[in-house]
Parts: sequence; C-alpha cells; structure tokens
Amino acid sequence: MSFKQNLLLSYCLIIASLVGLTSSCTGKSNHGRSSPSEKKETLDYQDVYNDVADVLSESSYDHGSYAPIIMRMAWHSSATYDIVTDTGGSNGATMRFCPEKNYPPNIGMENARNRLEPIYQKYSAAGLTYSDLWTLAGVCAIQETGGPKVPWRGGRKDRQAKDSPPDGRIPNPRNGADHLRKVFYRMTFNDQVYLFIFFKLLVV
Repeated sequence: MSFKQNLLLSYCLIIASLVGLTSSCTGKSNHGRSSPSEKKETLDYQDVYNDVADVLSESSYDHGSYAPIIMRMAWHSSATYDIVTDTGGSNGATMRFCPEKNYPPNIGMENARNRLEPIYQKYSAAGLTYSDLWTLAGVCAIQETGGPKVPWRGGRKDRQAKDSPPDGRIPNPRNGADHLRKVFYRMTFNDQVYLFIFFKLLVV
C-alpha cells in the first residue's frame, strides 16, 4: 500500500469512527507554547495538539513522518468497538498491554506509542489519558497533513489489560466482503460507509 493510500484510508477510517463529536482543536497554534519537558498541571487540549504536531515530522522515520502510523494506531484503538457488548473501542487504550499490543494488526504500533509517550508524561498529572491522547493525535495527524477538519472531544477513560478486546476485530480486506460487512456492522457502520472507504482506497 502506498504512502498516499495509507493517508487516505486513515483519513476515512478515523473520521468515520469519530463523526458526530464536538471539535476542540482545529489546527496548530503558536499561542502559549511550552517546553516539551515542562509538566503541566492544567489540561488544555490545544496544547496537547500542538505538541503532537511538533513530533509528526522525523526525517529518519518512514517517509519522514509519523503521521500515518499515528493515524493507524488511532484507528486500531477505535476499530475494536462492539456495539452489542459495549467493549473495545477508543475508550480504554488497552493496546498498551499484552495480549492486544501483540495482535498481528498491531505490530509496529509501538513506534507511535513511543513517539507520543513524552506528551502523555507531560500532561498526565493534569488529567490527560492515553485514550484521549491517541485519538487526538490521530486527528492532529490528519489535519496537519492536509486532511479535513475532524470533530473530536475529550473525556475518554483508560482501562486495564483485563478489558482488552479479543483478537480479530480489526477489519482485514483479505477476508472478503462478508467479513468486512460483519466488522463494520459491529461498529454501527452500514454498507455505504465501508464501501465508500474501500472504494476511495482502490481508486487512489
């Protein structure tokens, strides 16, 4: 899959998973910037967004940007949601733990987690959760690479390893249409949503 395809697929999936929420951060701002190592006692999501934007570029990393892997992690942390059991999803950030972090689709996600960890440490005392950081980082990665504005709001809570969803919830295009339909229905999406996403991917 090409770099451009990765970006487009991530745009579509994260937007689909976060649609309907209230936007808090619409872009990078230079107002009130602080040192990356300065721990914060009050939480302003715009500050978090700014810090994420600052760490997206890295010439020595794949294609010079962490944006695609951060988008992918945000999507993988959201795509495990099951509406029937109300388990999984971005409210939890259980990819921090085994066994979820070692599921085949999540291999390599440690690069995104490690990139964002200093930001978590900076704002954790102020109340930032991994769940909010990962999803906001996905939004930031989309917007700072030229994607559309993505609705987002904070308030997610972190969970523990025992709350990790089972393997197999991330959609795999190789498993065919029935699999994709089942996975997207589980997340409350309909045929139109998943067909649009994968059609857009194919025509890039």
